[in-house]
Order: sequence, then structure tokens, then C-alpha cells
Amino acid sequence: MTSDKVKVVNNSIKELLKTTKLAELMNAKKVVFHPGFGKDYKKVIRGLKIIEKDKPNSVVILPETMGKLSQLGSLDDVLKICENTESKPCIDFGHIYARTLGDLKTKEDFRKILIEIEARLGKNILKELHCHFYPVEFTDKGEKVHRAVTEKNVFPIFEPFGELIKEFKIYPTLISESKNSQEIGALQMKEIMNKL
Repeated sequence: MTSDKVKVVNNSIKELLKTTKLAELMNAKKVVFHPGFGKDYKKVIRGLKIIEKDKPNSVVILPETMGKLSQLGSLDDVLKICENTESKPCIDFGHIYARTLGDLKTKEDFRKILIEIEARLGKNILKELHCHFYPVEFTDKGEKVHRAVTEKNVFPIFEPFGELIKEFKIYPTLISESKNSQEIGALQMKEIMNKL
């Protein structure tokens, strides 16, 4: 929806709307999407407002934080989109780690994100946050490739965020996108939360 080409924008709106209707048929409650390239989040807001007129009420659209600097999808971009539409955020911590060039390692780094989400979107949105978590490799342009949780010295790691889940008393959806080891990543997060 960030394209300068009207046909591309219209096709994107049409496909995302179709996806929400298919989600309803499958009894899915969420549709996550990548906002696109460029910096004009207002184009995404315009497109979502068109979609919201016809989408099923039972389905929520979630713009995802993105890992490449050329992509629309900083935390601020996603929160602005959510502040101006019915959308809720998809917080991809691997993408944020890559986009900030590795500035997401400590508990305080994660805390800042949670505080900002709560301040801008409210406690209820924070409580039911939808998250992707996995280690990632990056370059000066942002995300390069997903890494496996089974590898050594890969970031971000889940423990600092897990501690905040308990501290903030939130109940997020946690999706592992660990390279070729999604199930291992998911089980590791479950094990960490059980210990906490």
C-alpha cells in the first residue's frame, strides 16, 4: 500500500481484504501483514481504512515491525498505524533487533518497547500483544537472515523479555520464527516461561 502505483495499491488493498475474509472462514482472528517499503505510513492508514469498511469484525489486522531500514515498519511506524486504525501491532523482536542494529539485548531495552506500546495504545493492547521471536543476523541495512536458536552467540535472546512478560502480567501470543527450528524455539520459550 506504500507504492506510488495506483494499481499496486488497489491490488494490495484487495488482497488484504480477501485475506481477512478467508481468515474468517478458517475462524482465524488475526491477519499479520508487512506494511511495505518507503516511509509514508499515511498511505497504509488510508488503505486500512478502506479495508475496515468491508472486513469481518471478528478479524483484526496486525501491521508487523520490519527488519530492513528501507522498509516501513519501525516500532513508531507500526504504533502510528495502530493509533489511526482498528489495527493492533505485531511486534517482531528479531526485526526490531536487526533494524536497531543490535540495540535490543537487555531487559531495559525490552522494557522501553513495552512501556511505549502501553503509553500509546493502552494496557489492553499490551496485555494481548502478538509477538514474533527468534535470533537474527543483520548488516548496516538491517535484517540479513533469521538464525536458529540452537546456534551460539545469536541475538536477541528470549529471557529478558520473558521476565517482563511476568512482571507486566501480560499474556502475549509468541510465535517462533527460528531458522529451521521453529518448534525448538517455541518449546524453549515455553520452558523459560514455566521456570519463571
